[in-house]
Amino acid sequence: MTEEIRKIMEFINKDNTGKLTVIKDERILLIKLADVFTVFAEGGKVFVETADDKFEIKLRLYEVEEKLSHLSFIRISKSKIINIDNVKYFESGFTGTIEIVFKNDKKTYVSRRYVKGIKERLGV
Repeated sequence: MTEEIRKIMEFINKDNTGKLTVIKDERILLIKLADVFTVFAEGGKVFVETADDKFEIKLRLYEVEEKLSHLSFIRISKSKIINIDNVKYFESGFTGTIEIVFKNDKKTYVSRRYVKGIKERLGV
């Protein structure tokens, strides 16, 4: 990642509403926000996951959250943001957590710390 590529990506991210700039196999790609299922931090990097692929993004998780918070994206843990438009259903657990099942049948869980915010956002 050179300084020139980083500047190009910053420019693209600022001016392309409805899309995110991601990296896969040394290529810079634009993906539609509607295709994003989760954005998560892992191993010091941030990744964007779609129904069937995973991409790296050169933004920090809080920067992605700021950029997408006015849309259908919501933080569910310290390291994960989801697109609620791609959720099949939410299921309350006995331990006070919420299980999330996506349209592609992958599952994840809301951290207890974020349960109240999720419920408020969903109006329950």
